[in-house]
This record gives sequence, C-alpha cells and structure tokens, in this order.
Amino acid sequence: MVSALSGQSDGAHAAFTGVRGTNSRITPFTRATGDSRQHRREHAPSLLTVTPPETNKSPIDGKRNHPAGAPPRTGTMTPMAPLFSRTPRKSPADRTVTLIGKPGCHLCDDAQAVIEEVCAETGASWEKKDITEDAELHRKYWEQIPVVLVDGAQHDFWRVDPHRLRTALGA
Repeated sequence: MVSALSGQSDGAHAAFTGVRGTNSRITPFTRATGDSRQHRREHAPSLLTVTPPETNKSPIDGKRNHPAGAPPRTGTMTPMAPLFSRTPRKSPADRTVTLIGKPGCHLCDDAQAVIEEVCAETGASWEKKDITEDAELHRKYWEQIPVVLVDGAQHDFWRVDPHRLRTALGA
C-alpha cells in the first residue's frame, strides 16, 4: 500500500500492481522477466493479428462471407417489414375518448372537466359510460374509476393529466 505520509509503497503491494501509476497486468511471467510484451508475443499471437475488413474472405473458396443463399450486400437498405413500420397517426378529430365512471364520484367529475377541456381544444369526440349500467364494465374497472380510454385502449385511471391526454390524442 502507499503510505499517506511518506508516499512510499511497500514491496508486497508493488509485486501485484507493477509499476506505480500504470495499469499493467502482472502475470508470473512478467514478474520473473519484467517484459509483458514478450509474453504476449509468444503466448497470444492472435491478439497481435488484425484482419482488415477488406480481406473478409473465406479461407476455403476465397469469396466474401455471406449468409447461406443471401445475395452480396450492395450498400442499400431493404425496406422495413410492414409489421414494424410506423402507421400514420390519426388526427385528433378522428379519435374518441371514453370516460368510464359512476354517479356521485368526485374523481369522475374532475376527470370529465379535464376531458371536456382537452377534447374542445383538440376536436376529439368523447363519450361517458356508467359503470353501474354495464356488468362487464363493472367487473373490469370497478376498482379504477374513473377510467379513460382513447380509441378503446385504456389510457388513464383515477386522475387525468391534461398534457398526457393531449399527447395521446396527437395534439
């Protein structure tokens, strides 16, 4: 260890860390000879061998390595599969916001005020459904009311953030 007062290191620590201030890797060979580069040249020649990208040829037939049956790469990208491509966003006027709540719920009243305001700004349509009139809605959402759906997908519950709703509507 290096002493804080003297700045000297003891011999035991120096044997494992090499020269102070370097990140050299000490092996039994380098402790005995002091030359880690010589050890690397003799015992790890693959570390020094670099294959340039332009010589990426098969040792068997000398052709470039490509997946079996694939045409050689030309440098242009193929179009993305339709499954992964982005679909055009709907305009806010084409979106529908659904508020699922029940009478006498103060959170539902707050959510309705936010939805009315955001839908008036963006031009989106909105509807209100009562959880007490529909058994399926009651089974699905009875713990989460008010629930906000955007185009049938659940967007929020309990509290409605106007900024997040505007973003979901694409405004």
